[in-house]
Amino acid sequence: MRAWWSKIRLMLTGRQGLPEDLHDEIRAHLEMEIQEQLARGMPEEQARKAARIGFGNTTLIQERAHEAWTFNTLETLAKDLMYAATMVRKSPGFAITAVLTLALGIGGITAMFTLIRGELLKPLDFPEPDRLVEVLVSGSRRGQPDLGFNLIRYREMQKAPCFSAFGASSGIHESVTLSGRAREPESVRESRISANFLNILGVSPLLGRGFLPSEDRPGGPDVALVSYGLWKRWFGGNPNIAGKSISLDARPYTVVGVLPPHFDSPWSGYDVWVTRPWEWSEVPAENWQRVLVLSGLARLKPGVSLEQARAELNVLSRQYALAHPGLPDADSGASMKVERLQDRLVRDLRPLLWMLFDAVGFVLLIVCANVADLLLARSAARSREFSVRAALGASRRRLIQQMLAESVSLALIGGALGIPLANGILAVMLRIGPVARPRSDQIHMDWAVLAFAAAVSIATGLVFGLLPAGRISRPDLADFLREQGALAGRAFSPRKSLGLGGRGFLVVAQVALCMVLLVGAGLMLESFVRLRDVSPGFQPAHLLTMEIALPTVRYDTNQKRQAFWDELVQRAGALRGVYYAAVARSVPTTITDVVAIQNAQQPGKELSRRPLVNNQTITPAYFRTFGIPLLQGRDFTADDRDGAPRVAIINETLARRFWPSYPKGPSPIGQHLLAGNKGTSLEIVGVVSDVHEDGLASEVKPEVYSPSAQYPPQTAFLVVRTATTSFNFANAVRSQVTSIDPAQSVFHVQSMSQLLSASLGGTRLTLILLGSFAGVAVALALIGIYGVIAFLVVERTQEFGIRQALGAQGADILKLVLGRGLSLMFTGLAFGIAVAVVLSRIMRGFLFHVSATDPWTFAGTSVLFLAVGLVACYLPARRATRMDPALALR
Repeated sequence: MRAWWSKIRLMLTGRQGLPEDLHDEIRAHLEMEIQEQLARGMPEEQARKAARIGFGNTTLIQERAHEAWTFNTLETLAKDLMYAATMVRKSPGFAITAVLTLALGIGGITAMFTLIRGELLKPLDFPEPDRLVEVLVSGSRRGQPDLGFNLIRYREMQKAPCFSAFGASSGIHESVTLSGRAREPESVRESRISANFLNILGVSPLLGRGFLPSEDRPGGPDVALVSYGLWKRWFGGNPNIAGKSISLDARPYTVVGVLPPHFDSPWSGYDVWVTRPWEWSEVPAENWQRVLVLSGLARLKPGVSLEQARAELNVLSRQYALAHPGLPDADSGASMKVERLQDRLVRDLRPLLWMLFDAVGFVLLIVCANVADLLLARSAARSREFSVRAALGASRRRLIQQMLAESVSLALIGGALGIPLANGILAVMLRIGPVARPRSDQIHMDWAVLAFAAAVSIATGLVFGLLPAGRISRPDLADFLREQGALAGRAFSPRKSLGLGGRGFLVVAQVALCMVLLVGAGLMLESFVRLRDVSPGFQPAHLLTMEIALPTVRYDTNQKRQAFWDELVQRAGALRGVYYAAVARSVPTTITDVVAIQNAQQPGKELSRRPLVNNQTITPAYFRTFGIPLLQGRDFTADDRDGAPRVAIINETLARRFWPSYPKGPSPIGQHLLAGNKGTSLEIVGVVSDVHEDGLASEVKPEVYSPSAQYPPQTAFLVVRTATTSFNFANAVRSQVTSIDPAQSVFHVQSMSQLLSASLGGTRLTLILLGSFAGVAVALALIGIYGVIAFLVVERTQEFGIRQALGAQGADILKLVLGRGLSLMFTGLAFGIAVAVVLSRIMRGFLFHVSATDPWTFAGTSVLFLAVGLVACYLPARRATRMDPALALR
């Protein structure tokens, strides 16, 4: 009891956080409690005792004590912040340097977080997005990563009990010509989806209605949904658009609704959505049920996991293979891929963004080390100040709190300046390359990003402020309270108290982190150079490409389609400045068709077991236009037309696959291939060089070429080889197209060099960003090295003067100073190389024919950093050799 009452008395006297002005209130409250107990007939002594006990358990003292503690804490914090602002004003040069450095680091990591939040962390804008999944067939056994499925499999998968709804979209997204309304024809992108596609996503049209099940059946009415942008651009935002008619590829469609702004389905960039996703203009209607163009979109039932869904679909897949053995995808060993929709959309983007985020994180750590180095240097000048404060009774906790208040203040100011910098970095990143694809128009800063920036700023201030605060909070009072101030200043020299050990550690950390970034940038640079030096298999210079989609209504037969292509090639080739002209179903880096084939002389295989190879349809001048060497046999001629024997030209990879001893063994010329579902026999008439159809980074795949006259495409590319690379030829070619068919449009006009360059966009972007981060890191690390060596020179001025007075030469001083700098750099390089060897393995997926531990890259970056680091050490070292010994000894 006596101890309890002592505690209350301490509280009453204000020694445990209760203000003195509460004494009278507490005593009055005690008297009221005592009077209440006396009124109940309790003896006075017991009443006083009960009142004290009851009062001690009431919430009043607790609330008052808490309020007093909170008030005192806030008051102390406010004083610390005001004092920090005063010290910042006294050292504007230091403050500006620190704030700008912090703004660079915090702005960079905030920009990357904005990108990652928008793409990876923020859920899709659909109800219950975690239950949305995409379904594909794994085709790895046949040389393809993923395969679509046909209409037959689609109808069977709709019975899967794991899904509450199952829909599909076409993997072939075509460009079509929108015409009518007394306007010039316009090329728009069309996406084919099932009628329940929007219901699965949980999206309702802005105007009108969605698709009906009757509109998704073979022979159903032609209806369309249009995007918000097309509604505004083409129809002027007419609110009565529902029921209007539009013409897509000369085929009338009824508009039934307008989709909301920023709708992605979930792939962006489409203007029109229509039903019956299994229909494809390049395939005859009788084959639509078998064509493998569908990808599934489903919504999992509540409580169903991805593993359960895969297991159920694999059972259905095996049943499908047994029921339809003659179909090309009837493979009993095939597995179904069920992946969350958001994961599928960012599968290729996720590792890139996290790698760049880690790189920016390294830059931020280097920034922290640099600012900590500045604070350590500045703390030497403030050592007497903190010693006096400690002598006057300031605890170590208060000194640390004061230092951290200053460092956090600097970091918050730097974070505030880093926000607009982050906006600028984000805009540049989105403009220079394909960083964000699915939802790039929705990536912006919001409250979560601002909260992240504030948290990073506070954490950064604590990180770079802890080391200086810990050092300066333990001053040697015996030295600093001496009467001779000059002696006190030297007694608290950085080498004795702060030491070059602390600053040296910061430099070593900066060098190590810098080396990791340099190695990453070096590996990406070497990878990019090797990728750029890859021969595409043709001559891309002076090649102009453009895409043309023939309307199925007007060009509904092979004869009509081929007549258009023949006349277009003839007219385009006759233009002045055009050397060659050709038509192909696709051009390198665009989507290619595949076909199942086998050697006719080998034992027959099931259709589902035959390898899938690229299938290209071309006109006779294709190889001359692209500059692809013809190695054996002949080119296609005008005689290879419909009704003539089916012929084909293959590439070297396909020749080696079926004739391993090629080119020394038996020639493939005259041999036959069985192609397609019907096993059409194709006579090989030629062999050409390999072409990287899927981009320079892809491996060459087996490929078969067929004459356009035997398989006239509905949509194709016109390619012309010109005397100079000029888009003026595009207008001339477009005029030839309209002269043949005034309602026909031309779109996607690009040079072949642009297409190849776009295929390198991801590698180029990674190189630019990593190189930029590494450059910033090198600059910061060099500043840190320079600062440490310069501080060393100033601190040891008298020592150098004595050495020179005793006969030391300038070279001796230079060697001494440079030795200190080189020892720090070598130590940092050793740690950095060790860390880089471990972390560079993360980059394997981004490298092209380069080892993640390439010794030349490690050696080259090390030598480069040593060279520039030596310059940073030499500048202050040279100043040490030029000092006057007489002045240094004063």
